[in-house]
Amino acid sequence: MPDLLSMMKRQQALADFGDLAIQSENLDMILTEACRLVGEALGTARSKILEIQSNGSELLVRAGLGWQENIVGKLRLQMTDRSSETYSIKAAAPVITQDITREDRFDIPQFLKDARIVAFVNVPIFVPGGHPYGILQVDSTMPREFDNDDIQFLRTYSAVLGPVIDRLQLAEQRNIAEERRSADLAAMEELQRVSAELVGEHDAQSHYQRIVDSAAALMRSNAASTQTLDHATGRLQLMASRGFDPRSADFWKWVRGDTASSCGQALEAGERIVVSDIDRFEANQHDREAYRYSKIRSVQSTPLRAFSGRIVGMLSTHWHDRQEPIADDYRFFDVLARLSADLIERVQANDRLRESEDTLRQFGEASQDVLWLRDAETLQWQYLTPAFESIYGLSRDDALGGNNYRGWLELIVPEDRAIVEDAIRRIRQGERVTFDYRIRRPVDGGIRWLRDTDFPITDASGQIRVFGGVGHDLTELRETELRLRTLLDGIPHLVWQAVSPGEWSWASPQWTKYTGQSLSDSLGWGWLQALHPDDHETAKHAWAAAIEDDGFEVEYRIRRAETQSYHWFQTRGTPVWDDGGSISGWLGTSTDIDELRKLQVRQQVLVSELQHRTFNLMGMVRSMADETIRSSQSLADFKPKFRERVDALARVQRLLSRLEEGHRIFFDDLIKSELAAVGAFGEDSNDRVRLEGPGSVALRSSSVQTLAMAIHELTTNAVKYGALRQSSGRLYVGWRVERADSDGKPWLHVEWQETGVAMPASNAEPRGTGQGRSLIEEALPYQLQARTTYIMAPDGVKCSIALLASDQD
Repeated sequence: MPDLLSMMKRQQALADFGDLAIQSENLDMILTEACRLVGEALGTARSKILEIQSNGSELLVRAGLGWQENIVGKLRLQMTDRSSETYSIKAAAPVITQDITREDRFDIPQFLKDARIVAFVNVPIFVPGGHPYGILQVDSTMPREFDNDDIQFLRTYSAVLGPVIDRLQLAEQRNIAEERRSADLAAMEELQRVSAELVGEHDAQSHYQRIVDSAAALMRSNAASTQTLDHATGRLQLMASRGFDPRSADFWKWVRGDTASSCGQALEAGERIVVSDIDRFEANQHDREAYRYSKIRSVQSTPLRAFSGRIVGMLSTHWHDRQEPIADDYRFFDVLARLSADLIERVQANDRLRESEDTLRQFGEASQDVLWLRDAETLQWQYLTPAFESIYGLSRDDALGGNNYRGWLELIVPEDRAIVEDAIRRIRQGERVTFDYRIRRPVDGGIRWLRDTDFPITDASGQIRVFGGVGHDLTELRETELRLRTLLDGIPHLVWQAVSPGEWSWASPQWTKYTGQSLSDSLGWGWLQALHPDDHETAKHAWAAAIEDDGFEVEYRIRRAETQSYHWFQTRGTPVWDDGGSISGWLGTSTDIDELRKLQVRQQVLVSELQHRTFNLMGMVRSMADETIRSSQSLADFKPKFRERVDALARVQRLLSRLEEGHRIFFDDLIKSELAAVGAFGEDSNDRVRLEGPGSVALRSSSVQTLAMAIHELTTNAVKYGALRQSSGRLYVGWRVERADSDGKPWLHVEWQETGVAMPASNAEPRGTGQGRSLIEEALPYQLQARTTYIMAPDGVKCSIALLASDQD
């Protein structure tokens, strides 16, 4: 039983820990202090807390007292059956090791031995609900008999730890979620600001610098850069950067697509390049030095594509520490990249226009707002600011003269006068009204768009005596909106907006044009009717998990109204957060990936076909080698025979490669190729060979290889012994196509006839290996279901082959 002083220390440790748990929200600090207090209370000066990791197979030394720096927060222990920590957690009971030199129940971790630990005790920590968090372990470098009072104190201490850890973990999770929401909100606000600023009329350099600053903020990077592509030279020019050493900026001032930098490789590949570790990046010495100047460890470079699909520049972000961004990290960055591409294209267009027109430099400059006061009873202007003259093209004196309300209405285009008069009526009734309208300038007849915000002004009695107004020239903004609308119409994606999961509030013109749905038909869940019926549940499931997953990405088929066919689309949805951290709506796009899926299927088919063909080819080479060995007298005899057959097989493979290019293989190409290989066809051939048959008789791909080898064997035999060797010999090859009466399939009939050949006596030694005859009489019927004959006639070899041809016209 502990003495009074020890009991007081333990009570004090519990009290101190309780006070700290109430005051602090820092889990790491709480755990570290918990280790210190328990170590002091038990007089060991060493303790630690081990946390079960998310994979459930490891324990991390999360906090500790009296341990080296490479232990706390770094050391991980495997949760094996021989681990005392694992046993303690599973048994939900303390485990004591009084002397590790005599411990035979468990394996002792090496780091405990290295630290000269003699005895230790494990006490499991459970959070509310009975879920294990980890282990409280108290260590002693001196022999120690941990008694029942020690264990009861540690159990009490562990019981206090559990709820505290649970509370702080929940707070930590809430903080992470809140930080994510705040980060997303900050990113959207940043995009909103930068998109508004990019529309403004600032010099291009300030726009480029704004993009760089925004990219670094969105990707939380230490450095960033933007480049424009000079299409004349194919080089990227650095326009703005931040976080670069001057030597790096100078080195990357111009970058070609064939360089070893990330932006150069991204330009050449036409897609984003991510380098998580520069030390493992295949770059040359100069590029590596440029990265090191700026202490860059990781980098990503994203090509900027205009709506035309053409790359106009590059946007890169750089980190000092190793980074591996995931797809979700680029959500807002990719929006910035699209804005950047639009800006670069606009700047380049403006630069071209400025070269030809000096007046374009003044286009889009924001006019000053015009302010006025109007009598609420007579509607006559009482005051106008000088900006009125530049907007309306009319002097203030002329505008204020006579019945200026009637004169003002006459400046408004007739189609908009009803809108203006209704707004004036509502203002006189006490409403604050904002309305848009057009005027025609009397000086030049030009049309200007204006937005007025008018508001009543009451006197001390509450009566409306006058009302004021602020007039803003919207002409440039309207033109910008028109350009943006035109750009939106040109986006290849189907764009939509939802007020709640799955309930659309808007669909882009691309959606209505593609699906044939009207805007009203697509609202709510109406858009679901444009999907393939089998994909409805897939779409609903994606929306059901959207809030929990903070967005979604799903593939389903959408009906194309023009052809009534279904195409595969990839749909992405992203929540829009309001200032209160709530989802105010959803934005999403649907991208046509039908061709990509078809290409993927085609690729799988081609790979399978290649594997099958390679297997067959290897089998034929092996069989051909075996047959040649059996028919050869020596290695010298084997070598030319085998080479000839391999050459013939190679010619077949060249023909077969045409299949991958969408071509077919015709019999006349096959026979001519083989005869040409021995000089019996072509410019150098003589007139002893006659070919007769229709052109473009397509062969089935499965029959080409075996048939070609049979033709090769006939040709080789004729060259060595027959019609192509003897001067009196003649060779006739004829072919025709007939369709079978039973099924109408085309059959190719080939006749090989040698004449004028002096054949050996019947009792003479046989000529050749017999492999060709065996191939014709056995392999062709077996493999291709061909019908064949092979006759050694008195004047030469006679062979016929009939096999199925391709039924493609």
